[in-house]
Amino acid sequence: VEIHIDRQAFPNAEEVFLFRPQHEVIVEPGSVSSRLDRGKDSIEIHDLPEGAYQVQLKGARGRGGLLARRSFRLGRGEKLRLELKAEDREAPARRRRR
Repeated sequence: VEIHIDRQAFPNAEEVFLFRPQHEVIVEPGSVSSRLDRGKDSIEIHDLPEGAYQVQLKGARGRGGLLARRSFRLGRGEKLRLELKAEDREAPARRRRR
C-alpha cells in the first residue's frame, strides 16, 4: 500500500497510522517509517494481509491531533495507492457542554 499525503491540505502532518477495524494496531511509528518529514509526502507499507483497514494522519503531538482518516479494503495480493486529500479531513470534535 502506498499512502500519499496532500501536503497543501496537510502541511503539518507528521505521523501515519494504519489500523484494522477493531483498532488493532498494524503499523506503529518506529516499526515502519511512518513518521513524515516536512518534505515527505508518501509512505509505502508492504506485506499486509487482505482485509479492511483504516489509515489515520496525525499532526505533531499536542499540536494538531487527528488530521484525516480514511477506510479501505485490501484484496489478496493487491497493490493500492491511497491518497489523503482535503476531503478526508477529520471534522473538529464537538465541545462538551458543561
